[in-house]
Amino acid sequence: MKTALRNLALALVTVLTFSSCDDILNPDIKLDTSFDVVLDVVATPGKGVFSVTDTINILNHPQLIQYTGMIQNIDIQTIEIEVLSLTPDTIVLSTCNMSASAGTLPTAAWSFTNESLHLGRIINMDNSTNQFTNAKNVFMSQLPIAVNLNGIVDADNATFQVKVTFNSEVTVSPLGN
Repeated sequence: MKTALRNLALALVTVLTFSSCDDILNPDIKLDTSFDVVLDVVATPGKGVFSVTDTINILNHPQLIQYTGMIQNIDIQTIEIEVLSLTPDTIVLSTCNMSASAGTLPTAAWSFTNESLHLGRIINMDNSTNQFTNAKNVFMSQLPIAVNLNGIVDADNATFQVKVTFNSEVTVSPLGN
């Protein structure tokens, strides 16, 4: 019994020595997580106009499902659009708008022009007007997030598929701090 108590005391002293009080009282978990949606785009024949929307529900994410109600922060690191397929082989986005929105929160939105698409192309979204803050607020709402891509292409009868990815660091607190 004395040996067990001595080992327990030694373990407690070791934990307290090598851990800060914040680590013991606030055991937050940080998860590198990506939220993505695949969008199938079909441009209107003869006009090249397209608009497509799909939804991301962060609470259904396999990494986060066990932490429902424990999310403390979602830090958006990067946002990118990857071309997965397209017909014809090269398409130019004459104008394009991409947005993420939820409820009545300010929308995270990007616009770009004259972007050439080819298989495997990745377009990185910038943060020139604080769009990442808006994206963070949209994700932190934990409401379904509408991701919209719309614009005009230069090709007649163009179709393409893109994956929009929001790379983030999610902080969860199992103790609900």
